[in-house]
Amino acid sequence: MTNKGLQGFQKGHPQYNHNKGRKQSREQIEKNRLSHIGIKVWNDGLTKSDPRISKQVEKRMREGKYAHTEKTKHILSIRTTNNPNRYWLGKHRSEEDKKRMRISAWNYIRKTYNASPRVGRNEDKIMNAIQTTLNTPVERNFYVDGYFCDGYCKELNIVFEVDEEYHFVNNQLSEKDLRRQDNIIKTLNCKFIRIRERDFLKNSQETLQSLGIPVVVGNSSLNDGCTQEVSSLLDKSMGGKYD
Repeated sequence: MTNKGLQGFQKGHPQYNHNKGRKQSREQIEKNRLSHIGIKVWNDGLTKSDPRISKQVEKRMREGKYAHTEKTKHILSIRTTNNPNRYWLGKHRSEEDKKRMRISAWNYIRKTYNASPRVGRNEDKIMNAIQTTLNTPVERNFYVDGYFCDGYCKELNIVFEVDEEYHFVNNQLSEKDLRRQDNIIKTLNCKFIRIRERDFLKNSQETLQSLGIPVVVGNSSLNDGCTQEVSSLLDKSMGGKYD
């Protein structure tokens, strides 16, 4: 069965798609519409679930009408082999390549969709508590190497990350999160402190004391003598105790 264009040219002929990309006049569009009135195709009104559709497809496949020629098979084989997605199957990209891809992906998302990083449900509350306790600014969603840190204290060079429960697998942080942490530390040469959301909400004061950060309230270091002051600041920042 030959496939011919409107002018009678065989498929593949230079003139077969000579109208492709051209804008037709209203008169030509109307002429085309009128020329198709009364023409009924075999699958008119049928849905994909109709058995007559599947039978017609099976019949045409048996007749070889849907079969690829050897030339087409060869072209498809080359395309599949040279497919970039298939090329990386089983291979590993370098950290530098991953970094470039992260930065490129974020730049595209930011420009195209005007998006911003997702903020956890209790992330703001926890960062507010840490900032109040440290008595120094903590920048939120700090951008570095294609990553967004939950909080970054530039003065102390400390990155804070709030870990919700989905970050843990069998009570252990995922490899992806640990790799991300290592990359950020290498870039900023900083201290990295992870805060488990569940523990912080359960006992905020005890969690802060266990972080090992130089916590300062006013001009006083965090010690046994100022735990009440820290507790009251946290309660005020968090909007009440979380027991």
